[in-house]
Amino acid sequence: MDDAYTEMKELPALAGSINAVVSSTNKLRRPPSLSESFAWEPENVSRAMKSNLSGTSINLLVIQESPPTAQTTPPPQQTTPHTQWIQAYEAPVLNMVMRFVFHITLISIFESVFFFVYVSQLEDNGIIHTVGGFVDGIVSSCVNLTQPDQIVFNTLLGLFLNSTQAIDDGNAAEQQRSALNTALFNRSWIYVGSLGGLFVLLTIYARLRHITIHWKHLVLENVGLVVLLAAYEYMFFSTIIFPYNPITGDEIVRNTVYRLNSTCEFPLDQ
Repeated sequence: MDDAYTEMKELPALAGSINAVVSSTNKLRRPPSLSESFAWEPENVSRAMKSNLSGTSINLLVIQESPPTAQTTPPPQQTTPHTQWIQAYEAPVLNMVMRFVFHITLISIFESVFFFVYVSQLEDNGIIHTVGGFVDGIVSSCVNLTQPDQIVFNTLLGLFLNSTQAIDDGNAAEQQRSALNTALFNRSWIYVGSLGGLFVLLTIYARLRHITIHWKHLVLENVGLVVLLAAYEYMFFSTIIFPYNPITGDEIVRNTVYRLNSTCEFPLDQ
């Protein structure tokens, strides 16, 4: 028995084996008893660890395994003053910018439609009416002319006006004016599309950033303002601009006579 004891003491202290109990490292001076051979059962190891924590000394070699890593929540991310400023002002600033862009977009749509559908026609009709008042007087005078007077009148008119050239020039001018106005019309809708695209990009940004947009307030406020603007514009053009009396045909004739008199010495009746 002593030889076996001596032999076991010379063996290395393998963790969890009986020779760890009897090795010289643990200073055990006698052969291990039967009870000590069960020292490394899991429940005995756990009990020995609790005893060590409570201050009771037990001559056991306890192999402590590293405790499992607890899943701890990461510490809250530290925010810099710049980040705090963005978090505090990003949502209200974005709401204000979107309200402004939406308002301008609605106004651009209204102004494009209102001008090209209503105002442009109003201006053309006003010019035609003014010139027509001047031309109508000459045309009505031609009705009372006799055949010889018509020949004389046409001869004199031919000295100043080439009817074929005038018609060709008028057709070319109409085509040029129509092409220019069409380009302006398309340009106005490019502006509208640009504003609408900017509003869509801001909407996408708000969704990606999970920013709450007050859609009801945004839509109702701006639609109401644009409706009021449309009502005012229509009232202003209907009651002020359209009834406004431009220069009359008689004034045009008077000014023409004055210019002919000053340049061509056209006689003035006294």
